[in-house]
Amino acid sequence: MTEKSLDRLADEYSETIKMIDEQIEACRADIRRARLARRNFVLDNLNRKLSVLYDQRSELTQTQAHLRHYYDDDELRCAV
Repeated sequence: MTEKSLDRLADEYSETIKMIDEQIEACRADIRRARLARRNFVLDNLNRKLSVLYDQRSELTQTQAHLRHYYDDDELRCAV
């Protein structure tokens, strides 16, 4: 039962990762437009936003992978 719950939670993380990917693509398109329009202040803000989105995606991906493989037998589990 718990394993299925973790898989379900990992699926939710996957969906969130897809949403973040869409936001990243939109932000990259906005950056291209701002660069062409030479709007440096807007470009700086968009680059910061893109950096945050990449950080969020990385954390979500790590958590999703951990949830998917939580019950794998070949990994050593210990409290730190």
